[in-house]
This record gives sequence, C-alpha cells and structure tokens, in this order.
Amino acid sequence: MGQLPRPHRPTDFGHQRPHVQLVVGVIEIVAGLIVLVRPQIGAYIVGLWLLGIIVNLLLRGGAYDIALRDFGLSLGAFALARISAEFNPRPIGV
Repeated sequence: MGQLPRPHRPTDFGHQRPHVQLVVGVIEIVAGLIVLVRPQIGAYIVGLWLLGIIVNLLLRGGAYDIALRDFGLSLGAFALARISAEFNPRPIGV
C-alpha cells in the first residue's frame, strides 16, 4: 500500500502538523454537521472543500489517485446539494 508523501518540515502556518490537523478535523466535523442540518448549503461547502484538497494534491504531485477519488466525492457532494435543494421540504431561509 502506498502512503501519502510526508514532508519533514512544519506547515506553512508556522505550527506543528498535529495542531493543523486538529483544526482541519474540527472544520470537517462542522461541515458534516451543516450537511446534516442543511444539506443544500453544507453539501456545497463540502464539495468546495474537496476541490481545495484536489488542487493541493495536484500542486504537490504524486497523489493523483487520491485526487481522483476526491473528485468523485466532490461530484457526489454537489449532486447531494442539487437533490436536497429540489426535494427538501424545508427550503433555505425557513
């Protein structure tokens, strides 16, 4: 099994990697809760987040399989947003 490349340097934010991973994890949990409550908004947030991950992976290079997987997940997120906007009994703003 291949592993993601791990650079031996702190992140660009000047913090150590575990702290950045913790913040990213909290952001992803909040995005998931938004999808749970308001999928027509939260799914777009998750889809855009995944597109950001794809750009990051493509710029770093070497993780094209993971970028392709995340592209499929982003398509699913955008499809969820469209479907939930069409069939959700509680429209945005209510």
